[in-house]
Amino acid sequence: MPIDPILGAFLTGASGKAGEWAMGKLIENEEEGWERHDAACEAVGQTIDEGWGRHDSAIEATSNSLGWNNA
Repeated sequence: MPIDPILGAFLTGASGKAGEWAMGKLIENEEEGWERHDAACEAVGQTIDEGWGRHDSAIEATSNSLGWNNA
């Protein structure tokens, strides 16, 4: 059974618009995803830096208490 030309044109146009909208959402979501990724990486980097700072302080305190630092 052939599709009515008007219905066919409507469906083609609607699917084109739906595809356009979906691609726009995909791009928006990808950009937002990268922004969240970058923010998470920065937060992890800060946490690692803070952890190393605590580690270094603990090593120095231990070295001082054991008399290993000849200051």
